[in-house]
Amino acid sequence: MKLSRNAALSLEILAAHKLRTALSVLGIVVGVAAVVVIVSVGKGAEKRILDQIRDMGTNLLTVTAGQTSLVAGRQRQMTIVVTLLPADAEAITKECPSVAYAAPATSSKLAVRWEDQNASTNVLGMTPEGFAVRNFALAAGRFFETDESHASRRVAVLGPTAAENLFGKADPIGQTIRIGRRGVPFETIGVTRPKGVDTNGLDQDDIILVPLGTARGKARSPRRAERLVSGNVNQGAKVRLVFIAGH
Repeated sequence: MKLSRNAALSLEILAAHKLRTALSVLGIVVGVAAVVVIVSVGKGAEKRILDQIRDMGTNLLTVTAGQTSLVAGRQRQMTIVVTLLPADAEAITKECPSVAYAAPATSSKLAVRWEDQNASTNVLGMTPEGFAVRNFALAAGRFFETDESHASRRVAVLGPTAAENLFGKADPIGQTIRIGRRGVPFETIGVTRPKGVDTNGLDQDDIILVPLGTARGKARSPRRAERLVSGNVNQGAKVRLVFIAGH
């Protein structure tokens, strides 16, 4: 009985002070909504950061030939030499069981042309293992295969930004693009899904992926690579020992 009387009395008081009641309810609603928004923004930012890390490749170890230096708190490569060999990647996978993949790669910023469209983009030569190491996924077409890399086939997989810069709304699959000063023809066989920018603010989608054998055949040092990328690594010390023994 007391409960019903108290409830009725509370309703009478609330009805008698409508403005105060409305402001109190509004304050509660705004406070709860603010907490929900802050938590959602935090979770969204956390997911975005984790997605960026995953897109770059998790448990990733990159070995680059050359001298590095700390600039503004970040490690920057000052000189590039090509002393690494594809055999180094084979040695890593053979000597380090915890390394799932090891992919040699070489990259250059080159001019690319399709019909009357021109662009300058990063051309990355790598083995098919690089797709798994760097977490590339297909939006259309296919990746190139091991035999195509060994045979130095002129095939290319485009990042979304590179595809849009060259083809706009046109379908790039099956089209022929020309790379470099000499305009070497490459057949476009695939387009990757968007990866966004990396932690340095660089567009990971402004890229063209070609077989390592093809890229090395057009470079000045055809037997060597600029970097090795290994995925699923938890034996960093063992990898270092392999390089000390091999170099």
